Amino acid sequence: MKFKILPVLIITLLVTITIGVVVVMKKKTSPAAPVESTTPSLPINAIPVEERPYIFLTPDLSAHNLTLHVENAPEGTMEYELLYNTQGKQDGIFGRLTLTSAPQDKVLLMGSKSAGGKVTYYEGVTGGSLTVTYSDTRLKESFNFLSFDPKSPTISSTDSKFTVKFADNAYKAKTPIITMKTFGLPKALPTGKLIVGPYTFTAPLEPKGELALTLTLPAGEHVNPTIYEYDGESWVKLTTKLSGDNVTGSSLGGNLYVVVAD
Repeated sequence: MKFKILPVLIITLLVTITIGVVVVMKKKTSPAAPVESTTPSLPINAIPVEERPYIFLTPDLSAHNLTLHVENAPEGTMEYELLYNTQGKQDGIFGRLTLTSAPQDKVLLMGSKSAGGKVTYYEGVTGGSLTVTYSDTRLKESFNFLSFDPKSPTISSTDSKFTVKFADNAYKAKTPIITMKTFGLPKALPTGKLIVGPYTFTAPLEPKGELALTLTLPAGEHVNPTIYEYDGESWVKLTTKLSGDNVTGSSLGGNLYVVVAD
């Protein structure tokens, strides 16, 4: 009797194992249920420049911190995401601002801080991007993180459409400089239609000497393109020369530039 039961037990065991394998294989091959994102998908830079808050980044002298400046933004909450590239990898800083009618500055550490208070700075930053989200609006711009070189004192934006040539003694060597498009304008433009910019360069110190500007226009016919510079209080018209699809001029001391046309 025992010998008759043994084959039955073996067959039962084999059937059970087979069913288990089939169930496991089905689980592995079945597509995973999609995970719904809780963050709304919003179009980027969908509103006109003239309607955006004025936002930009400024490096400190150590090149370890950036100051995020926000003004002309609606009151409420704004989320920010700063991604920056350093030594072959990407790091990020995420946070939230509670905005009022007053301009706001937020210092962002490009590094990490341990529970014990030890700070590790990330060296070799080359640039990155800044994204802000508020209400149903999302804005994003990229930036270059540069070091001043007296032997080659020319800097440019990430899209190469904005170039500044400094005097070779404008800064000390290795002074950090950021180039980027600002989010919005500090003040309404006095005239014309915005066709290029706004572009800025920021540094922890004011540059010495004259600045030579070159901005690239959209391809096509150009009707009286003019560079304007913001001096911290108002827009100042610069003497502008047109050559092909480029305009050139000399800065009078500001660091924010646009090109307008009739």
